[in-house]
Amino acid sequence: MASGGEPVKLGHYPALIASSVLLSTGSALAAGYALKEQGVSGLGNAYAGAAAVAEDPSTMFFNPAGLAKLRGNQVLGGASYIAPEAHFTNSGSTTPFGTAITGPNGGDAGQDAVLPHFYGMWDVNPNLKLGLAITSPYGLVTGYDDNWVGRYHAVTSKLATANIQPTIAYRVNDQLAVGAGFQAQYIKATLTSAVDFGTICLGSLPAATCGALGLSPQGADGHARLTGDDWGYGFSLGLLYEPIKSTRIGLAFRSKVEHTLKGDADFTVPTSATALTSTGRFRDTTVSGNVTTPESLSLSVVHDLNAQWSLLGDVTWTNWSRFKELRFRYGNTLQPDTVTPENWKDSYFFSLGATYRHTDAWTFRVGVAYDQTPVPDADRTARLPDNDRLWIAFGASYAFSQALKIDVGYTHIFINESSISNLSSTNHRQTGFYNNQIDILGVGMSYKF
Repeated sequence: MASGGEPVKLGHYPALIASSVLLSTGSALAAGYALKEQGVSGLGNAYAGAAAVAEDPSTMFFNPAGLAKLRGNQVLGGASYIAPEAHFTNSGSTTPFGTAITGPNGGDAGQDAVLPHFYGMWDVNPNLKLGLAITSPYGLVTGYDDNWVGRYHAVTSKLATANIQPTIAYRVNDQLAVGAGFQAQYIKATLTSAVDFGTICLGSLPAATCGALGLSPQGADGHARLTGDDWGYGFSLGLLYEPIKSTRIGLAFRSKVEHTLKGDADFTVPTSATALTSTGRFRDTTVSGNVTTPESLSLSVVHDLNAQWSLLGDVTWTNWSRFKELRFRYGNTLQPDTVTPENWKDSYFFSLGATYRHTDAWTFRVGVAYDQTPVPDADRTARLPDNDRLWIAFGASYAFSQALKIDVGYTHIFINESSISNLSSTNHRQTGFYNNQIDILGVGMSYKF
């Protein structure tokens, strides 16, 4: 409470919800909210050389031109079991009035998930290949205890995507292949948070009025839920070049995909706080917002040392810096647009790996990667306590025959400790740090016919 009994200026609480939706999904599998786990064979190499390997139909996600190198009609299906951990330690989170926010640290915010993928290709002739990829390139889920100390920042965040990519690849000559894919991408998001109506009352009405209503900070929590979905469209392009038989160079580009999510904003208001809705705030309404998934550019190299050993490398740039702000519009005309700065930066993914072909049946893989976060320290939130990552990966393949093969891959991702000191739109400050890590186990099977 400010001196003289004036209410503290807290702004519009819905900005807290709108500013974080979709782009804040906790422990995503790559930096930002991207998911690189779109093929199990590459998982064992930490996706080193992913745009140049071209060993199975999953190449069409990483470089559509790689499809031209494959022979025979093929199908591939697989899934990765993802087990993230995200543990917060509170070190002085406070209300706008400087008092401590009550509640535990939230438990493990990481939520286990299974990420499937499917690919099919048609070998039209030795030079022309067609394919179809169904993947989920963005999203994950985080969830905290309902009463945790950061509940006014986030409780649950869910982001799911489905990407359908028809693909065509053409071998120009023995050295050069080109490819392209069309992306139809569906995105759906749900975000929930607690609402501190006691603090909001003191930011809108005199203290005596709030006292008469029985509203005190942290004493009259409500709930907010925002949902939205949309279809968007983009493309991917790639080329694969073999200057000599032992070396392949892949270059691949994935376009941005623009989305206008439309959905609902739903509020649960405690009985004691219903008077606060008389201004038109905290009433269920529709909501829409623009979200654009970023473009990326990958350069990969694969070099065969001999018939058994190959070395692989990759560098991928992602244009996360397009996220300067998020703007959301409400169907309730009494609720103005909310605009939240994001200030993300471009990031790079670097990986190195090796593949050992022990026999015609057995192949073994290893890889390491360094994955930069696009999230500046000053803009880290409970929904995305992201930081730089180190990947350690292992994998193997077993060919039962020339037609049937199974792949297994395992990756452990170390994530640097992430400090946080973040204000909500209601001036609740979350202060502390996160310790995060991720384990991934993938299994896939391909069949050639």
